[in-house]
Amino acid sequence: VRRLREAVSALRNELRAGTGPGGNARSPGASDVAAQIPLLKEAGMLAAKLGVAMKAIGFARDLISDAVEFNSLMETSRLSIAATTLTFREYRGETGQALSQQLQLNKAVAQGAHVQGLLRSEVFRSLSSTRELTEAYIRLQSAAGTQKATSEDLVRFTGLLSNYSAATGRSLNEVAQQMQMVLQGAARTSGVVGAFVRSLGISNEQLRAWRDQGVIIQEITERMEKYATIGEQLNRTWPGVMSNLQDISEQGAAAFARPWMVRIKEIGQGFVDAVTYTEKLVDGRTRQSI
Repeated sequence: VRRLREAVSALRNELRAGTGPGGNARSPGASDVAAQIPLLKEAGMLAAKLGVAMKAIGFARDLISDAVEFNSLMETSRLSIAATTLTFREYRGETGQALSQQLQLNKAVAQGAHVQGLLRSEVFRSLSSTRELTEAYIRLQSAAGTQKATSEDLVRFTGLLSNYSAATGRSLNEVAQQMQMVLQGAARTSGVVGAFVRSLGISNEQLRAWRDQGVIIQEITERMEKYATIGEQLNRTWPGVMSNLQDISEQGAAAFARPWMVRIKEIGQGFVDAVTYTEKLVDGRTRQSI
């Protein structure tokens, strides 16, 4: 940058003064212009390099931002999935006794991590991003607690809904929201999911019966298998390839950034703990003096 400024400044001064290479005052002619050509070329090359460098810095900044956002999503969604799991399930030991709260939380968090791995794989069979699939899964999980579906069943169901929404030009969030209402007991005869249910030849009576039996996820999934093939075709389209490349980039950047994010988080938590301890100490002494 400094060399570019010096080159441009020297050229500007010479042209303003009307001097030649030897410093003699005279009107600039063809020889003067020719003498400045190397300087102009150097200035152009430096400007081009500067532009590339600025673009690289911008790309790196965006990549770091995406990595931080992706890792934050993974942390919060893992705990959200774990909390919903504990709402509807109690983990027990080999002899049938209920585990301690901490052990149950540990198992639920591990289950949340397992679900996240399944969702990341499902990304490459749909046009939805990891964030979109995760948010849809959490929405459906909260409404499917009384159903007999496993986590694997629900991940598969979420992926098929994603393919359906892409094939029909709908938002996955919109479809998941309406399907959430179906799982919670609302009979849908209109709207996006109403049309979807009718297209599968499912009546409201069947929905109610499946819901009561706890098999609504499995039954609808069985009738949605055609959208699995559609998903494979969608992934070969330009939006599908670009979506997959974006997810690969985000997951790769997130894996690279995770170690130093953990370290920064530990330092930050240590500072918070120190401040909290100091406040408690001051508060205790204040009470004693009173």
